[in-house]
Amino acid sequence: MASKPETDKWLIKAQEALDKSNFELAHLLLTQQVLPAAPFSLPVHQLLHRTSLGLSPSASFSPGKTARGVGPWLTYKKTMLGKDPAKQWLPLVHLVTKFPRHLDWRVKMAELALKLGQQDLAVQCYGQTLDLFPNHALSHRALGKILSAAGDFKRAEQHFLAARQLDPNDFESQDCIRELHARHSEQTWAKADGARDMIKDKDSAERIETSSHLLHSSDDIAKAIAVLEKEMGEKPADVFRFRQLGDLYLRQDEFKKALAIYEAGLKSFSEEPSLLDRVGDCRLKEFDALRRTLKEKQQQQPSPQDPALDQKLAELKKIRLSYAVSEFSRRVKDRPTETSLRFSLAMHLKEARAWDQAIAHFQITVKDARFEGRSRLQMALCFAGKKEFEAALTHITRLAEKITVLDDFAKEVTYCFGRILEEKGDREAARTQFQKIYEEDISYRDVQKRLDVWRKE
Repeated sequence: MASKPETDKWLIKAQEALDKSNFELAHLLLTQQVLPAAPFSLPVHQLLHRTSLGLSPSASFSPGKTARGVGPWLTYKKTMLGKDPAKQWLPLVHLVTKFPRHLDWRVKMAELALKLGQQDLAVQCYGQTLDLFPNHALSHRALGKILSAAGDFKRAEQHFLAARQLDPNDFESQDCIRELHARHSEQTWAKADGARDMIKDKDSAERIETSSHLLHSSDDIAKAIAVLEKEMGEKPADVFRFRQLGDLYLRQDEFKKALAIYEAGLKSFSEEPSLLDRVGDCRLKEFDALRRTLKEKQQQQPSPQDPALDQKLAELKKIRLSYAVSEFSRRVKDRPTETSLRFSLAMHLKEARAWDQAIAHFQITVKDARFEGRSRLQMALCFAGKKEFEAALTHITRLAEKITVLDDFAKEVTYCFGRILEEKGDREAARTQFQKIYEEDISYRDVQKRLDVWRKE
């Protein structure tokens, strides 16, 4: 690994190459000489961001679209098999520099920086993501939480408000805004220069850390639980405290304790929607945890597998789905104008093969511009499930006609278009759709396998 003077020398050379728009040389110097020695340097990642955008000024790549992405993609996938987040960092950085306009990977990079304790770098990563995707509500909310934890309450509120404006159903951001208002007056905000001005003692620091949700280890969460329980013992708890404490227990997979906290909150705040929702979320997550346990047992068994275990998994899936339909039906009944809830209910109904009920809800959510594309795609699949192929093709064709760039959603639409045509019996038309994906992303789902089978026939 290069020494600091050597690293600084290469960094200066990379800057000079970038100033001359020699993006390839700048990228080579940064990734090969500088990054290994300074993997979390803010200036290095700022230069990498500019360099990668210079190399890819407008394209939005996917890993199978070009051979240049195969190496970084496979390297990153291999590190994901391990449990060491630190080993995932550099492969993910290389992947993002190859595909700088891939939203999911940018968000993963910011999340991983935060997980590794690099808060300043996480702020920079989220900021760069929002430069490219200014309407990404989740990045606004995540950035707001980090800034809140750092004591930058004005900027935190701006990002929470942006997230709320982009997604009116983002009640978590609204909760964060209320918490900021409850804890710090506008006068205090105006005088505060940062975390040191706001955090006067250890207890205050612990409370802000707890309220930020930026807790990584089990020890951090246990400490936060102790802080909250102490607060709730000293003074009457508000709804936010019940939610927060229950959420922390939920992160520890202590479902019974989380459920007890939420239900205790409901005794004090009857019919509070956020607590009712959390009771439902807790039970659904408990189902998921039990399913993971059974799946692990199933994978450990020698072949042939125990049919009794398969039956338990099938029964658990059925019970969970039934509960999800019931829970989201309640939520939609209580808040009929919240499109995201109705869309979730429709998805659960679709999974239950209750085609007509699902279609009825999708016909409402499709009127919301934020859900129009996804709702129309799901309607097409529901009609196909009913074997009403003409109606299915009407909706999927409307989506396909709008495709200009084969991004992730466009690939999903094209793939489903092919599957519907295939099921209808029009294999040539289906082949045309699969071929479109194959030419852009050879590794997408089972496209290559399907085309290979058809070629051999």
